[in-house]
Amino acid sequence: FKFWVDAVLETTSGALFHAGTGPEELPFCGRVGARGGFNGVANLAAAAAGRARDALAAQLETGAALGEHLCDQLILPAALARGTSRLLVRDLSLHAQTAIHVAELLVPGVKFRQEALGALTILEVDGVGLSPPNEEPEEP
Repeated sequence: FKFWVDAVLETTSGALFHAGTGPEELPFCGRVGARGGFNGVANLAAAAAGRARDALAAQLETGAALGEHLCDQLILPAALARGTSRLLVRDLSLHAQTAIHVAELLVPGVKFRQEALGALTILEVDGVGLSPPNEEPEEP
């Protein structure tokens, strides 16, 4: 068996935050006579829920607007957008740094700036304002 835990937190302002664990193996779960049996499931699920809760609490305590996994996904759209995008993160993950490098290679004219703000980082992205071509598709 595999299990995972998803936790969603709603703040008093109505903002929703999500944290979760990946699928994990349940050793000895559900096998007749196996050590732990179904009693072990509750303990494993409680431990996974605790890990998800702790990860979410740690992220929220930073004050960052974005988690590290969301930041790296917003790099390319920000590079293609018109104007300046500002992303407030705790730290730029290796994935985010790689996304910045790839965007600089693939999107001529995009500019990135990082500025420390206490324990947080503001990543500013001057996007290129890509817009769809105005031409009609050619007929075959």
